[in-house]
Amino acid sequence: MKPDLSIIIVSWNVRQLLRHCLLSLYDSIGDITFEVFVVDNASSDGSVEMVRTEFEDVELIANRENAGFGLANNQALERCQGRYVLFLNPDTLVPEGSIEEMVRFLDYHPSVGMVGPELPDGRGRLLFNWSRLSLRGIAEFIVESLVSIVGRTRPVILFNQPRAVRWLTGACWLVRRNAINSAGLFDENLFLYGEEPDFCYRLRKANWEIYFVRNARIIHYKGQSVKQAGKAIPIFLKSFTYVMQKVARDKWGSKPLPRVSGVEPLN
Repeated sequence: MKPDLSIIIVSWNVRQLLRHCLLSLYDSIGDITFEVFVVDNASSDGSVEMVRTEFEDVELIANRENAGFGLANNQALERCQGRYVLFLNPDTLVPEGSIEEMVRFLDYHPSVGMVGPELPDGRGRLLFNWSRLSLRGIAEFIVESLVSIVGRTRPVILFNQPRAVRWLTGACWLVRRNAINSAGLFDENLFLYGEEPDFCYRLRKANWEIYFVRNARIIHYKGQSVKQAGKAIPIFLKSFTYVMQKVARDKWGSKPLPRVSGVEPLN
């Protein structure tokens, strides 16, 4: 029997964070049937051995080299069977009820292809992310941040109604498998960064809605693998140059946008 939910975690050299993430998953999921995939991108910190020893139910894909974020997710997508797919960063913790809240939202809204939760950091603070990239989102973030400072507590959620958005931060996505089939797999030209605007653009183009569901919260320690990799800014510029060119060609059939100075776009 196929599970309701497939959970995919791409990991690189964050063994302890990955362990805590997996423990929180198994502790928090209630009656939903699920399967878990960990795709390890050639970690050297014992992550593979830890998963094999401590989490026998996890389906482990151990790459011999760092395949990048998109390709690694696609490896698991080729094997998973859930009607929903949860893409989850290893530097996250899953509170009880959060996944059920997102699953319930998709169950009741068939036109929605993807949802994402609120992503407070490890100290409970609200973070500015893709989900807030609108006039409304920016205004709400400023108001809630000011109220939290005045009240000396974080976070204060004043605007918790789910809302349609153009993008979601990729630390935690819950996506219908049918929507993935419509939009296509991850673009494997993107080694790191740029997946959010690229995939969300293709999802909207396939006529699926994207929702920010703030009643669900996933704790995000943010960027732990990237901190180890270094050279984040050149990778960021390279990836976003590629995405801008790709969207421009798709929308207008025009020549690619000018290159970012000093950064070669991906082929």
